[in-house]
Amino acid sequence: MMLEFKKPIPVIVEGDKEGYAIYVTNGGTFENDIWCVVLCDGGIIRHYRSDQIKIHHNETLSLKKMNHDLKIGDKLLIITDKLGDKILANVKKGDIITITGFSDNGKIIYHNNSLALPVNNNIYLKINKNGE
Repeated sequence: MMLEFKKPIPVIVEGDKEGYAIYVTNGGTFENDIWCVVLCDGGIIRHYRSDQIKIHHNETLSLKKMNHDLKIGDKLLIITDKLGDKILANVKKGDIITITGFSDNGKIIYHNNSLALPVNNNIYLKINKNGE
């Protein structure tokens, strides 16, 4: 079955490429659906599985934009050992950690798949390439 959208849906693919989904087809019981996307850069048409696509931020649908200032591999300096009134485990003030992932909703930072910190908080400072 194919569902063609009356109004194309803005999407993000391949990490940071913007495009518009124009239709989706059923991938079957045990497979992802297949999305047809027109990329904004050059109008190239590509097909993506459901696990390769994200709906672009849309305030009317309560879809919030991820913090694109942080990415996997960035280094963070821990500037406090507390999150509110709770003491952080496995990290202390002055430690430098490397981001190894994000939660699906983009609100949690992972370090070595064990430490989880909220995005956009006052626990850390991003360190630039010069170590500042």
